[in-house]
Amino acid sequence: MTINLITNQKGLIFYKKWVKETRNGIIIYTPLFLFFYLGMGILIYGFSLKYILISIFPVVLILISFVRPYYSRKRYFNQLARGISLNNNFVSIETYKWFSSDPIVGSISINNISICEINDISLFKGMKVHTINLNAGNEGDIYIVEDFFDGMESVLTHLYKKA
Repeated sequence: MTINLITNQKGLIFYKKWVKETRNGIIIYTPLFLFFYLGMGILIYGFSLKYILISIFPVVLILISFVRPYYSRKRYFNQLARGISLNNNFVSIETYKWFSSDPIVGSISINNISICEINDISLFKGMKVHTINLNAGNEGDIYIVEDFFDGMESVLTHLYKKA
């Protein structure tokens, strides 16, 4: 039994939307808000040690608010399945690349995995998400969103039987 699945259009749109939003936050909005805040402050208060000390906390807040989503989403998108291949007793999974993080590519025996359905990830709200824990690797859980693959039912049925 050989089944090869790749992400459908819905999954691709979902991934690209979050990549674009994260990239815009880091590359566009963070520098824009920093320059605006610092420029207006220098115009109002002048460039002084007092202004620099007062600005440390707001600058840190601006940086955290726009850069934090990169790190919080990295876990989910770098471990989100992009392609799944089921070949007899082996499952091969490839995940998405998240900016500079390499995708996880691995193959493991079906007997060595554990799979379960989870519903508590707010990023995937309203979607059926299954996690596969690869016992052989230290990458953590691989997230499989059922809506992102066409014909996913047969793969899940086979995985749940073997796990």
